[in-house]
Amino acid sequence: MHPRSVDREPIMTIEADLLDTVVAPEPGGIELVGAEAIPVEEAEASLWALDDLDLHAAGLTTLHAGMLQIAIGQYRQGVVEQPLGSNRGVPLTRYVQWFAPRSGPVPWCAYFVSWCLDRATDSNRRVPWTNPGYVGSVKAWAAGAGRLVSRPQQGDIFGLSDQHIGIVNNASAGAGQITTIEGNFSDKVAAVRRSTSGLWFARI
Repeated sequence: MHPRSVDREPIMTIEADLLDTVVAPEPGGIELVGAEAIPVEEAEASLWALDDLDLHAAGLTTLHAGMLQIAIGQYRQGVVEQPLGSNRGVPLTRYVQWFAPRSGPVPWCAYFVSWCLDRATDSNRRVPWTNPGYVGSVKAWAAGAGRLVSRPQQGDIFGLSDQHIGIVNNASAGAGQITTIEGNFSDKVAAVRRSTSGLWFARI
């Protein structure tokens, strides 16, 4: 699999004493609105389908498939904050500090998406949006690049305002619903079913 490259802007260097100004905190529970965790078997079914999927016929790029495989791989590993509610542990050292080595614990849903994209491309610690840790930066890039879409498909990015973000795993989960892989959902990488109401979508 050789994912296509993505035009990239320089990322912002995030100093520890500036984190409060460049990383918008996720209000407690905002990621839970219209959402519920789903069983492992349901999340796995979408990944198994990717193994034999005709990407072109399904409208997927190798980048979409690559991001999903990486994201679900993190879900399979059971990545979770230690201690719970602290934004510490593997999420901090793996996703946040990949881009901001001196960062302390911060909300990490956008860092998770940025990390999955970077690992699916060239692992150069750069992403197309200016700030890898801020949901609003992802949306601003998508709007400016003409990447916002009204109907999600597998491998797209979804956002909830500028507060929470994840990757669409199944866009056909039922009327007005999608399943996703998300970082910082109840302090972990989770497979989630959520309503599409109030969400925005971006296609990389």
